[in-house]
Amino acid sequence: MGRLIKYELKKQQTSRNIILALLLVFLLAVVVGTFTENGNTVGISVMLEMFVGMFVFFYMGIESLLILNRDLKTKQSHMLWMVPMQSWKILGAKYIAAILQIFFISAAYVLAAIACILSLITKMDAWEELFKGLRIGAEWLFQGNMDWITLMAIFLFFFLAWTCVIATGFLAVIVSRTVLINSRFAGIVSFILFFAINAIVEYIYDLFAKYGLMGIHSGLYIGIGECAFYIVACIILFVISSVLAEKKLSV
Repeated sequence: MGRLIKYELKKQQTSRNIILALLLVFLLAVVVGTFTENGNTVGISVMLEMFVGMFVFFYMGIESLLILNRDLKTKQSHMLWMVPMQSWKILGAKYIAAILQIFFISAAYVLAAIACILSLITKMDAWEELFKGLRIGAEWLFQGNMDWITLMAIFLFFFLAWTCVIATGFLAVIVSRTVLINSRFAGIVSFILFFAINAIVEYIYDLFAKYGLMGIHSGLYIGIGECAFYIVACIILFVISSVLAEKKLSV
C-alpha cells in the first residue's frame, strides 16, 4: 500500500510544485519588500498570497476527486484497478494521499508565514520583544488558560467533516463512473450525486442532533458524539465505495 500512496502523491506532484513555486515567489517578494522598506510590495504580495491561497486550498480539496475521476475515465489510468490488490487499498491510498497533500501544503503556508514574520522582526531588530512575547505566551498557556481538549475537538471535528466530504466525492464519482460507463454525462451526474449524498449526510446529522442520538448536541457544541458521527459516516461511505469498486472495476 505504501507504493500506492507514493504513486498517488506522484500524480499530485505537478500541482504541488506549482503551488510551492508561487508561494516561494510571494515569500521572496515580502522579504525583499521588507528589507527595502517598500510597503507597496509587501502589501500587494501578502494580499495576492492570501487570494491565491483560497483557490489553492479549494483545489487541494477537490484534486483527489479529479484524479479519481480521471482514473476511472481514461484507459491508461484504468489499469490501476487491474493490479492484484483489493480496491479498498487503492481507495485508501488515494484517501491518505489526499490528506498528506493538504497537510503538506498547509505546513508550507505556515512556514512561509513564519518566515515573513521573522524577516519583519529581523528588519526591526525586535528579537527581544519576540522572546518576551513567547515567554508570556508560554506562561499563559501552561497556567491552564487554554482549553486544549476543546481546541483539539474543534480541529478534529472540522478535519473529520472535510474527510467526510472527500469520502462523499469518492462515492459520487465511483457511482457515476460505474453506472454510466463511457457516458459524457457521468461528470454532471457525479456532481449532482456529490451534493445529494452530502445533503443526506447532513440531514441525518441534524436528525441525530434534534433527538440527541449518539450524544450529538444541537447548536455550536462540539464533543465526542459529533466527531463520532463523522467517523462512522466516513467509514460507511468508504465501505460502500470499496464494495462498488471491487464489484465493478476489479478483475
